Amino acid sequence: MSTVPNEEDLPKVRRQLEEGRRFWKLAREFAEVSDELRRRKLSEAPAKAEAKKGASRRLSFPRTGRS
Repeated sequence: MSTVPNEEDLPKVRRQLEEGRRFWKLAREFAEVSDELRRRKLSEAPAKAEAKKGASRRLSFPRTGRS
């Protein structure tokens, strides 16, 4: 445990502690949102793979002499 050297530093230390709390709160929120996006992306992957399979079955038409 550390102590504040003098009382005039107390407001600064309180501000720094509050900024630290805010930082960790935002970091947790960011991690939660990031996890949710990753989960959604993973759950969409099988559907996208199926869609690609269907899209690759294109009809081929005979080429004409025109370029």
